[in-house]
Amino acid sequence: MGLKYDARLDLSSLSSALEKRGLTPGGRVQKAVDEAVIRYCDPKPELDLDPCTIRGGQKLSAKLLDIERRNAVSELSMFDVLHVHCFLGAASGSFTAEKHTGCTIVPQSLGGSDYVGMPMNVHLSNNKTLGTCTIAAGVPTFTEE
Repeated sequence: MGLKYDARLDLSSLSSALEKRGLTPGGRVQKAVDEAVIRYCDPKPELDLDPCTIRGGQKLSAKLLDIERRNAVSELSMFDVLHVHCFLGAASGSFTAEKHTGCTIVPQSLGGSDYVGMPMNVHLSNNKTLGTCTIAAGVPTFTEE
């Protein structure tokens, strides 16, 4: 004695459910994944700061030296960088700027023979916020666009 089945699979509601949730090709989920892949795989801009003369009270140089002395290499990738384009603005106004999070700063030297220098490479993260920056009394203030 055999068992007989008569069944039908209706997938018409599946495609509408996928579309409703943005899971279709070209949907919002695909776009978010594409943007994340592009952001993380694109070549990241680099700033080469050479020469970079160490001056008394310079917090970045002191922090980089501390990281180097403790051999805490993973901490070199935890910097937030405010990149201000001072050539794109008036001396008393606001300047075009980006705030990059999760940047890597790598010192190339910890000093030299003629002067105290710490040239470094700043690898920007592409995880950035666009905005403007004003500078008053040497203190930058970033405003998101």
